Order: sequence, then structure tokens, then C-alpha cells
Amino acid sequence: MNILIVEPDKELAKTIKDWLITDEWNADTASIAQEALDCLDEEKYDAIVLELVIPHSNGVEFLQSVRSYPEWQGIPCIIYTSANIGAMDLPESAKKDLNIIKVLYKSKNSLADISAEIRELTA
Repeated sequence: MNILIVEPDKELAKTIKDWLITDEWNADTASIAQEALDCLDEEKYDAIVLELVIPHSNGVEFLQSVRSYPEWQGIPCIIYTSANIGAMDLPESAKKDLNIIKVLYKSKNSLADISAEIRELTA
């Protein structure tokens, strides 16, 4: 699997990437929305791990932009965030439209939870 991590904290992004690589997945990182869009333009991804609080945008706006491209509509997204707003307040129908498969909280969930969600995608 090829995973795009959108996380403005570069140290945390590297930690997540290293964790996923140990599970034998490929991962790229982006710290801002435009950089993530550029990555999507250059590479095919099987999943996106997304922090909702990103510079120059927010995670929901970023996902809405991603979903406006037919070739990216099917990429499942796992939210991994410290935010208390955003995707959590979206109705289930909007989460489905944005292909958000899980919302994980950095304060409550571990990197192992991200791996578990990605494993479910391949099951």
C-alpha cells in the first residue's frame, strides 16, 4: 500500500511514516495542502492519513478539494487529529461523501490504531 500522510508537524509525520514503513507500506509526507495535492498529482495513493489542522487550509476543505478530482474520489481517508472540531462534527453522510473511514484522536489513539485501520482496507 502507498499512503500519503498530511501532517504539519514534520517530526510527527516522520514518526508516522517510519511506523508505517515497519508494516511494509510505502509512505510519503506533506505538511501543507498544496504539497499534498502535488503528491497526489505525482503518485497513486491507497489511503490518506490526515491532520485536520493544516496551514493555509483545513482538513475538510482539503478533502473537498481532493474529492473534486474523479481520480482521487475513491482514496479512503483516516483522520488522525488533535482538533476537537471539523470532521467530527460532520454528519455521517458528509463523512461518507468525503470517504472518511475513521476519525482517530492523537490524545486517545496510537500509531497502531492507524495501522489497524489501514490493514482493514486491505482485508
